[in-house]
Amino acid sequence: MGSSTRVLLMTGGSGTRLWPKSRKSKPKQFMSLGEKPSLFQQTLHRVRSLVPETSIYAVTPPEYLPHIQSQAPEIAASCIIVEPMQYSTTACLGYAMAWLKQGGLSPEDVVLVLPTDAYVGDDQNYVGSLREAIDVARRTNGIVTIGIQPNYPATGYGYIQCNFEDTADMAKIRAMHVKRFVEKPGHEEAEKYLRQGGYFWNAGMFAWKAATIWELFSRILPSESHRLKQIGDIFSSIHPLGRAQNAFGSTSPLRDLTYEQIRRAPEWDTLKEIYAQFPQRSFEFSIVEQAPEIYMVPGRFPWTDLGTWSVFIDKLGTDSANKDVVMMDAHGCLVDNRHGLVGLLGVDDLIVVNTKDTVFICHRDREQDVKQFCELLKKSGYEDYL
Repeated sequence: MGSSTRVLLMTGGSGTRLWPKSRKSKPKQFMSLGEKPSLFQQTLHRVRSLVPETSIYAVTPPEYLPHIQSQAPEIAASCIIVEPMQYSTTACLGYAMAWLKQGGLSPEDVVLVLPTDAYVGDDQNYVGSLREAIDVARRTNGIVTIGIQPNYPATGYGYIQCNFEDTADMAKIRAMHVKRFVEKPGHEEAEKYLRQGGYFWNAGMFAWKAATIWELFSRILPSESHRLKQIGDIFSSIHPLGRAQNAFGSTSPLRDLTYEQIRRAPEWDTLKEIYAQFPQRSFEFSIVEQAPEIYMVPGRFPWTDLGTWSVFIDKLGTDSANKDVVMMDAHGCLVDNRHGLVGLLGVDDLIVVNTKDTVFICHRDREQDVKQFCELLKKSGYEDYL
């Protein structure tokens, strides 16, 4: 029997860099985009041409479950993987792999991991790149990522460095060996990457065979691998069929397990305790960067993670389309207004966001600091506005 593919749609980001429009209660992946579907819904629509609906899973912390249920009611409850709590991506993806395993994931099956909060400008080429990543994952024992060819020296993204000799003819490349991952660089360093070549933006997309990731957990994070086995045993004990199987020694896959069954089970508190013991580190740092075999497929599609207000408005516009905004001698200003009137006189290069309960004004030179500003709000006692 040939291997199959599962898609994990990651929905746990908080989206604080687009505050106050994006909030903890409704981050950017679920935000209203006027008449357009949300970013989560757009990602879901794209991957439907890749795999059957029953092979698409939404991965979410408990607080975002209502958004998934309302925006994608067609996703079965057994295909919504709800973390016990919002935690690290190491814990989250390990938990998701344990969920898939109890549902029948075989060692040769491929798992594709996708963020749901980014802008993609070409659906056809996006899906084509995903197919290539799946194919490379199926043919190798490595982790496969998708890198975006940079067109300016971005300082808000991590980078992937590939072997330079592999990048000579982009049109014919299917995969390149990854040399290293680079954290967000300063402007001069980013300019050097652009001149030098061989560097790509890290879009946070990954593919791997199930056997590959289980082996990496076992070798790199043995304690966490043991915890994942404990979690799998709990899934089995909670599922009614699993209890019967345990009694008769069967190992058939358990399907249709749901978050509600788990949350109401006596083992729920134990599950949360095990989950909270995972390291508070990213999956990329804990597993991906430690893997001996990493490949990159070039993403041949326009992409941005919508990490600043300038990019967000440029790519998606605003709900208000500058309705009830009056400017005089104001230049280079970006306004998202959803409440009342906004007037700008004699000011330049400002970002103004006006919601029903918050007015936020920021110079465009400082828009990379919105996340830090949200930390200040939290420390100042305004967490309810986040």
